[in-house]
Amino acid sequence: MSVAPTSRRRLLFLRDFQRLQGGHLKVWHYYCHAVAAGWDVGIRFTERSRWDDTNPWTATPDGVLLSDHSFPPDAVFLAGRDWEHLPASLGSAPVINLIQHVRHADPADTRYAYLSRPALRICVSPEVARAIEGTGCVAGPVLVIPDGLDPSGFPEPCPFEQRPVDICVVALKQKALGAQVASRLRSRQQAVRLLTEHVPRERFLATLGDARIVVVLPNRVEGFCLPALEAMALGAIVVIPDVVGNRSFCIDGVNCLMPEFEEDDVVVAAERALAFTPREAEQFRSEAEGVVAKHTLDNERAAFHSVLARLDDLWAVAAQSVP
Repeated sequence: MSVAPTSRRRLLFLRDFQRLQGGHLKVWHYYCHAVAAGWDVGIRFTERSRWDDTNPWTATPDGVLLSDHSFPPDAVFLAGRDWEHLPASLGSAPVINLIQHVRHADPADTRYAYLSRPALRICVSPEVARAIEGTGCVAGPVLVIPDGLDPSGFPEPCPFEQRPVDICVVALKQKALGAQVASRLRSRQQAVRLLTEHVPRERFLATLGDARIVVVLPNRVEGFCLPALEAMALGAIVVIPDVVGNRSFCIDGVNCLMPEFEEDDVVVAAERALAFTPREAEQFRSEAEGVVAKHTLDNERAAFHSVLARLDDLWAVAAQSVP
């Protein structure tokens, strides 16, 4: 349900868009959530940002700002390194900071320094929240809103037993390891598809829906890992190592297999999944379906609307925080 403020307030987003990635997609979702909440919403891109059909904001060009002066905001929404583009002229406007990765808690990462700046922080998983809280230097409240999926662009997947691909290896962030895993699986006469480069989102989702098993090889540490949840939503059996941010929705031996992040272990797990009996496969897929049902955009939207409704009180806490 949308939250209608007593007067229309303005929320400013800032982005540096080079290519469509999961982080940009999630910021787009929050942009749409704010619109649904009855806020006036605007976004300012860096000059080098890419403006083509892969940029979701091409669908709403009226919200794209050419200058800060045309849109004095009541609050600002930041994610990742958007802090670098925050104009000093905004003064003490409340800041909503979406945290999508545990790397924010790493002192060697540039994002770490931003934790001491007052903000209301929304973490995409409990693991991310625990990581940044563990630093002891977070200024402001820390909330958790689990990532939600947008199924509107999902293709109709093939019936499980009729899928043309035995195993899809998603290795955009682990190209060498993905190639090794795919090669070994192909040597066992399996129909394997390897993804190591970015492809249009529609084709990526269609590829997941064509596979019985999806092996996801992300960075060794992630904040959530949407591709794993997307593969579950499309009815595939997921094989993915523990990357910290997936612990809240990936349960080894229940809704997925979680091998060690080593070539041999990943190959063994993929072959194990492929050898599941129909009953075992259906059990895993059913458990995964239950997890997916909890990660909806509706749930994410409702949680964010609750935050917007309490923004002034939450910002008062953030402004007084001393790490």
